[in-house]
Amino acid sequence: MKAIAVIPARLASTRLPRKMLREIDGRPLVGVVYEAVRASTLLAEVIVATDSAEIVEVCREHGWQALMTSPAHRSGTERVHEVSSLVSADVYINVQGDEPLARAEHIARLLGVMKDPEVQVGTLMTPAAEMDIPNPNAVKVVADANGRAQAHRCTARRPHERWSELRLLLSKRANLAAAYQSSAPLLRPVLPTRALRPTPPLSRAGRRS
Repeated sequence: MKAIAVIPARLASTRLPRKMLREIDGRPLVGVVYEAVRASTLLAEVIVATDSAEIVEVCREHGWQALMTSPAHRSGTERVHEVSSLVSADVYINVQGDEPLARAEHIARLLGVMKDPEVQVGTLMTPAAEMDIPNPNAVKVVADANGRAQAHRCTARRPHERWSELRLLLSKRANLAAAYQSSAPLLRPVLPTRALRPTPPLSRAGRRS
């Protein structure tokens, strides 16, 4: 199974301008994420997908692989889709560009579930903290007892009030990474999703890349 990781990276972020080139311990954020993901021995390639010539130049200076993608994309998922049309693989992992705490074990857990050919899309999740449950900015997923996603970006405090027929667990989707089979229709939501609960818990995300 050939797997590649794609790191969508916009320079024109609104909440934190030029976020991807801001430095952490002397290195730009995009590079911290790239090197963290590159530590996984299970990946054939790691690619930064951006619409910024400046990000491409910084990546080339440091030896980080980068591709220029369309500025018209509305999400990081659409950037992954464009990369999938250029680079062949069996599984594409969409790694959030603002997750410097990504680790090889997260990649391994995600690829483990993607070995099942019936799973088209997989993502990481961790139990939601009480403070995150009513917070609409904390991206969440409602999963059944088997870990299959039933609703994404749920903001309900008590999911069973909305989906009483399901035995549900409210968990926080860690937007660190999501994986897609090469045959998955990337440009629209795909449910149900097989999700994992990694240990230790991941940091909260939910930002557009």
